[in-house]
Amino acid sequence: MDVPQLLVASPLEVFEWVTGKKDAEVVQLVLKASLFIPPGKVRRKPVMLPDCVRTSNAHHPGKRKGDTSDWKGRTVKVCDNTTARNAFGRYIGRSMNGESREVAVGWEVAHIWGTVHDPEYFTAGWNMYLIPGFLRVLTEEQAQIPLFARCLHFVAWNLFFKDPVAVPAILPPPPSTDVPEWLLTFEPRFASAS
Repeated sequence: MDVPQLLVASPLEVFEWVTGKKDAEVVQLVLKASLFIPPGKVRRKPVMLPDCVRTSNAHHPGKRKGDTSDWKGRTVKVCDNTTARNAFGRYIGRSMNGESREVAVGWEVAHIWGTVHDPEYFTAGWNMYLIPGFLRVLTEEQAQIPLFARCLHFVAWNLFFKDPVAVPAILPPPPSTDVPEWLLTFEPRFASAS
């Protein structure tokens, strides 16, 4: 791939070119590198910080980090993704910020179903996973591999909703079953304190 082609290629196309992997193989690599919150911990506390939301021009217009906003008649605090990272750390019993950090720099908290403007989703253990930052671009909505979204939703649904560990007011949609066969036996890995 020459430079002009690189400049118009998606992150996935570049990754495929560099590694020689195809999209299904890339999805498998990303999922293998991802860490989820153990379902038992989510069952005990489905949403870590139920009064927090992430900034959103569409849902919390004009609000910045630290402001309060109204969400369906209730006051919520507008935050950035640091709040989700702290919530994830509380779920797994590890500090993820500052000098006492117990999770290496470069790991990022991402959301499975997005909808982070909703306090029921933003710090929900069933809606967060940990991913190496260098792979995260492949999961971002604007550059996302459609197959990755289907596979991620399939894994998370089976972890948290097949035998429900949480029941949010607005349940995420059931996952597509149009997934690779290897996903049917895929064993997700969990972040933990030990």
